[in-house]
Amino acid sequence: MYTNPISQFLADSHAIVEKTLAKLTNENINNRISENTASVGFLMQHIAEVHLSFNRLLFGEPIDFTPRTLRTEFEPNVVFDVDEIKNMQQKGIEKIIRNTEAATDEMLNTEMKTFIGDKTPMYILFYLIHHNSYHLGQAELAIKKGKSY
Repeated sequence: MYTNPISQFLADSHAIVEKTLAKLTNENINNRISENTASVGFLMQHIAEVHLSFNRLLFGEPIDFTPRTLRTEFEPNVVFDVDEIKNMQQKGIEKIIRNTEAATDEMLNTEMKTFIGDKTPMYILFYLIHHNSYHLGQAELAIKKGKSY
């Protein structure tokens, strides 16, 4: 059990990520909703990279990967690996929950400069949960209805 309620929200959000990850295969990793949208692999890699990037933003953790999905435009020919995505997802959520559990209430509620303005880490963590839900919906649709272009 978690001592910080936001940690439980993050864990619950990650449980939903895990359900989508369980459906990710080499056969559907390149599925897209349409030709000009991101692939399932891109979306799932993006969620993982954002977890790790938010660890840097909020908790000062170094990034030990080269971001491939944090730009404003996706690159249609980038190759993604199912196992790499799953490993990155696990590492990202473990770090953000560990860091959130260790954070004080004061730290979580003190405004800081972020990419979306002056916000508290608590706000950014809830933003992360929303971000996951948004992209998981896209990924699920691409898995079920999409195709590889």
